[in-house]
Amino acid sequence: MKIFRIIKKLHIDTIYLESLHVWNLPLLVFLRNVKKFHVIHDIIPHEGDRQAKILRIFNRLIGVFADYVVVHNTKYIDYLSHAYKVKRSNIRFIDIYKDFGEYIPLRETGKVLFLGRINLYKGVEYMEEIIKGCPQISFDIVGRATEEAEKYLRAMDSYPNLNLVLDYVSNEEYYSYLKDAEVIMLPYKTATQSGVVIDAYKASRYVVAFDVGAMGEQIEDGFSGDLIESGNIEEFCHALNKYFELPFEDREKKSLAAWNYGMEKFSVQRNVQEWTKLMNS
Repeated sequence: MKIFRIIKKLHIDTIYLESLHVWNLPLLVFLRNVKKFHVIHDIIPHEGDRQAKILRIFNRLIGVFADYVVVHNTKYIDYLSHAYKVKRSNIRFIDIYKDFGEYIPLRETGKVLFLGRINLYKGVEYMEEIIKGCPQISFDIVGRATEEAEKYLRAMDSYPNLNLVLDYVSNEEYYSYLKDAEVIMLPYKTATQSGVVIDAYKASRYVVAFDVGAMGEQIEDGFSGDLIESGNIEEFCHALNKYFELPFEDREKKSLAAWNYGMEKFSVQRNVQEWTKLMNS
């Protein structure tokens, strides 16, 4: 109700909702004279996600009540239009954008990081084989895990090259882990796109990921990261081992290339005009 009063008092004529929340629905339904943009991140809910059914309902309601549905990839626009009955003319695309700072120099730590909320669909079942296939590499797996994922990961805790931190981390700790790693890995089974990829670029870190969902729209293979055939653990391990076989000077070049790619494509600094065009569309 406070938000409603603020919108009325300030005569706001446009709202942009980036994150999904139940509070958004009354705003979409009752703000009749306001132009409403709402982002849908997970157009196809992840396999095995307990919230998948609810998410599909929310996505459908957004399609009905938002004036414009915004997506951060182009791959699933047709699916979105068909599955949620959204007119193509009401769908808008803009890249994920984040505030980028200066390039953060790479440090020779020999670490690979998996970071973020940990669900089974993020490739938990692949992680043990990856760790076994890269015995000379240190792995940090950091983030709050679902009950199913945590059981799986706890069973791997005996590997000497694995450090598990299965808990919530602050924003400061989040970026500290990113800066302490040389490579960020995303062995996901399914994905739409990933904010962790953009955070890796912000921290000037190269990524290795399975080529699922629209990851190919976020990663330029061989330049900002390596895209590996989905589920091909042998090739995933090969990419990680090959990276650490490079002289440190070459790894620094990959780090700088990742930051440059992110700055040019995903930074707020580069997307202000695109976002303004979106609002005026």
